[in-house]
Amino acid sequence: MNRLGTTVAFYSDETVVSFCSRLAVANGVASVREFCWYIGIDFQKIRTGDAVEVGRLMALAGLSSHVAERRSVRRVDALSPAEGETISIRSFSSARLRYCPRCLQEDVANGTGPEATRPYGRVLWCVGFIRACRKHEVGLQTMDAKDIDPAGYHDVARMIEKVLRCSDFEKALPRQLSYPFEWYVEDRLARRNSRRLWIDELPLYVVARLCETIGAMEKFGKQFVSEGIVEPDWADAAQIGFEVLSEGRSAFEDHLRTWHDPFWSTKSHVGGRLLYGRLYDRLAHEIEDPAYDPIRKIMYDVTLEALPVGPGDHLFGPLQERRLHSVHSAACEYGLHPRTMLKLVENAGILLDGGGSTYERKLMKAAAVKRMMKKVGAAIDWEDAMARLGVTRTMWKTLADRYVEPLSETGRRGMHALYDPDDIDAFIAKATSRATLPIETSSELLPIEKIVKKTNCKFVEVLDLLLEGRLTRVAVDHRGVGLGCLRFDAEEIAELLRLPDLGGLSLREVSQRLTINDRVVRQLVDRGYLESEIAINPVKRCEQQIVREPVITDFVGEFVSLYILAKERRQNIGALKRELTGLGVAPAFPPDDIGATFYRRRELPSA
Repeated sequence: MNRLGTTVAFYSDETVVSFCSRLAVANGVASVREFCWYIGIDFQKIRTGDAVEVGRLMALAGLSSHVAERRSVRRVDALSPAEGETISIRSFSSARLRYCPRCLQEDVANGTGPEATRPYGRVLWCVGFIRACRKHEVGLQTMDAKDIDPAGYHDVARMIEKVLRCSDFEKALPRQLSYPFEWYVEDRLARRNSRRLWIDELPLYVVARLCETIGAMEKFGKQFVSEGIVEPDWADAAQIGFEVLSEGRSAFEDHLRTWHDPFWSTKSHVGGRLLYGRLYDRLAHEIEDPAYDPIRKIMYDVTLEALPVGPGDHLFGPLQERRLHSVHSAACEYGLHPRTMLKLVENAGILLDGGGSTYERKLMKAAAVKRMMKKVGAAIDWEDAMARLGVTRTMWKTLADRYVEPLSETGRRGMHALYDPDDIDAFIAKATSRATLPIETSSELLPIEKIVKKTNCKFVEVLDLLLEGRLTRVAVDHRGVGLGCLRFDAEEIAELLRLPDLGGLSLREVSQRLTINDRVVRQLVDRGYLESEIAINPVKRCEQQIVREPVITDFVGEFVSLYILAKERRQNIGALKRELTGLGVAPAFPPDDIGATFYRRRELPSA
């Protein structure tokens, strides 16, 4: 047979199975299967969308095979490409008639040809995600299985004929709006989806199932039971899910985070099922389809970025990585008490905002914890740091106060300070880099501890001179350790650290000026006859008693010792003393207390 004698119109939104069934009716054959047998067509292949067999049918009807390409539903394992989109077999069925009564009525009223061939089955009616007629705003009806003969499945024209003969066919139907989710499905099937969305990258059946599952979880709870949900409720659920997914990937990620409440409301471990309910059950255990892998990856990333899960936990299989730590999980991994770990992360400033109040709910980035613990693990205590620097305990205190910072992770909150050996080595390198003389000259110089003693200066002063680059005679003796290998010139340091002059005379200088011995000067000072004050010796850098020059001048102008007076008058000291005593001139100070005899010049007789 080259061509059928009687054909029917093939509508742009009609399924190939419906077209074949209508051809059977138009040619007076009792069933579509019998019709296909007559014309040598394999109906089973027509049902499964075999391109060759569909092409033969089109040729018999006088049509090009290209006409059927977008309306033929081709089965590939458990998936069906429909209108260029891929949907699951369970979501696409032509075995039982799904229909809009109002569309069928319009077909009969407005169609051409024999009345039985006018109504036809739409591609959209076979898609389980479409639950209402967008045009007539009524829910799609499904023919009861008991009304179909065993051989009548897929025979669309015969099923429509039975529906039209039903007594309640024209009954009033409740209004059921078609949701934007269904419009989206229709637009993708019709290839008129001009709005580019994130979900357009996914197969249509994946998008639809996600919308239904997410919406049902919101409407009926995370652990909803599918069997108890009717079609209008599924329509509501799909729209709820679509409102989430259509806003983009970030909106979906944010929505996933809203399901993390069980984690924050308990201290115990939470898994994928407790967090993501039926969505996780389906993707982890019920559906192996790799088309869902992008969704699994998003759920995986969101979970690991928001919650402290890692090796030992399961999320679509055993986890091999960790991105977040809780104080508790970090303490377990690194073998520390949680209280110690909390102090470390607080000192390090890596505790994330928004965490809970317990060790299990205080969170930080796993990478930050790893870096911190690497530093802490390699750190040394103060005794090892002191030995590495090659200094005494007194010198170490100076270094710790001003030059060597402890690890920020250990320097506060009552923790023992630890030091990064790299920081210690860097400080040593900085100090030794100030050397100005070759190694051979180091034997002529002194180590820092001897310099401090010899010049009576402070360790920190020598260190400041060195680091400021003010020393011109510094060498390194590699037989030492740390700062202990440095060698200095004592004279250079003494000169640089010399303080301003006293601004007065030492007691020894006073005794020389007054030509009296030191004991007499001490008595004059101690008894208040010679005013003194305390000053810092510019060389020895220690406290010293001095007498200001004006005080000496005033004292010499007012008082004179018997010894000096005898020299001035060129008299015998004994004769002069007897003469003054005879004249009634008394000593200015008690001679026995002072150890010498002084007179007031104004009381002396003229020579």
